[in-house]
This record gives sequence, C-alpha cells and structure tokens, in this order.
Amino acid sequence: QREPIYDPTDSESLEVFMEYWRVERERCKNGIRIADGQIKVPGRLYFHTVYGHIARYIDIKAGEKTKQVKKITQPVLRDIDWDIANDLEQCELEGRFYALVGARGFGKSVIAASRAGYQYTFFDNSEAVISAGAESYIKLTTDKIEDGLTNIHPFFKKQRILNDWKKEVKAGWKDKKSNQPDPKSSNSKIIIRNYQSGNNTMAANGTRPGFHLIDEFLRTGCSGDFDFS
Repeated sequence: QREPIYDPTDSESLEVFMEYWRVERERCKNGIRIADGQIKVPGRLYFHTVYGHIARYIDIKAGEKTKQVKKITQPVLRDIDWDIANDLEQCELEGRFYALVGARGFGKSVIAASRAGYQYTFFDNSEAVISAGAESYIKLTTDKIEDGLTNIHPFFKKQRILNDWKKEVKAGWKDKKSNQPDPKSSNSKIIIRNYQSGNNTMAANGTRPGFHLIDEFLRTGCSGDFDFS
C-alpha cells in the first residue's frame, strides 16, 4: 500500500488522505476480505501485521559471519498468528475464555500484548487488564505493549493522561483551562493488576475489561498465557 500525502492546503488531496485512513481504521476494527472475498483476515490480525511493532532478532551479515541483532520491527505473518486471531474472533462470538498454552518462545506474550494495544487504540472507553502472579511477568508483557504503542503509525497514536505501567495507562488529554480530562478524550485504559502468587485474589475487582490477560498462570499445574476476552 502507498499512503497518500497529507496536504491540508489542498482540499482534494486532504479528502483522499482522510478516506484512506477511514478505510484503514475500518480494516483494523472489522477485518478485510481477500481472494475475491473468500478469505477473511480478522481486524486484530490486520492491525498486528500491518501496523504492529515487536522486538525480534534480525540476521545481519558482519563480514563473513552472520549475527543476530534485536530490533523493533514489524512482525511477520505466521500461521499460528492467523489461527489464534480466528480463535479469538470465535471466542468473542460465543462468550468463551481462551487459554493459550505452549512451549516458550513462540510468541504468546507478543500476541497478548498486540491484542491489548489493539483494544486501547481503536475502542474508546475500553479497559484491558494485564495481570500475573508476579511483577516480573507483568513487565514482560507491558514492555511489549509499549513497543507497539510507541512505534505505532502517528495517525493512530494517542496522547496519555496517565502513563504508569505499574498501575494504569489512560488515553486522552487535559483541558488547558480546567486541567481536567477533555470530554473528547478516548479514555481507553490498560490497567495493571498483580495477583502476588495467589495471595491477592481480588486484584482485578472493580475492573470491567473487554480483554483480560493472566500471564504465567501456575496454579493449575501448567504454565502459559490465558486470554480472558
């Protein structure tokens, strides 16, 4: 895709620019159909692969040797990402929880972080809760969310009223005169909760999340990410 040039002095090009981004926002929220309409790409998958940014290792040649360097870059489209995106769509339709369990290293936290950033970006007044039994597990996910939000396209980037990755991140801005949140603010939130190895079972009380991640859940005898959508 080629983004149109932003020129506010030219009404025609401005109209083309705004229509392009209206379509892109619609694709991110509701998905896109390809192959003459036969295949649907879910909105969260479109967002993840087109506008998402993650930290991953890139092979770089240094003379005769090849070394791996960690960089913030766009994710590749993998079959597993597509499968999980379809699963999440189905879970939302059926009102089910979703358990994502597997070996380390295939991207469970990256997928969850992308989902939280997606909701925060496109749905006003929404809540995403990121939780775990220990602060170290929470930070692994919140760092990945911040990677995505910091490097997101400027058209989708949101100002923040609150910016505390140990408690809450909230989108919006304050009125200069009253110093209160502007009524037009998005007010989408990412809320952080620590279950403290099961000693704080009421940690998420009072929240109303559209997405709730419980990371590194160990009390059932298995380890993995649990996406409560």
